[in-house]
Amino acid sequence: MGRMSAGSPDPFQPARHPVAQIAEALAQAREYGMRFDAIHRGQRWGRLSCPRCADEWLVPAQPRVPGPHPKRIRDFVSTHAPHVAEQLRRTPERT
Repeated sequence: MGRMSAGSPDPFQPARHPVAQIAEALAQAREYGMRFDAIHRGQRWGRLSCPRCADEWLVPAQPRVPGPHPKRIRDFVSTHAPHVAEQLRRTPERT
């Protein structure tokens, strides 16, 4: 199966961010249970949100200086990961 296109509506296989460090941080965020919605409007590439408290962080499409953005994504995840993990523990597994 190929990669999904940039306008893909599939939330489980979003397109890869053009900046490799940001793409890696987003992949890590999804592993921790964060929700990602593709926006692709103007300077926004997507929205990373916490499924429990609905707090969100907008992911830039082509930042001039990409260096701080992966750290900001990881900070967002580390702030919200404890209560997302708690929610995942409470959710019964589906078989």
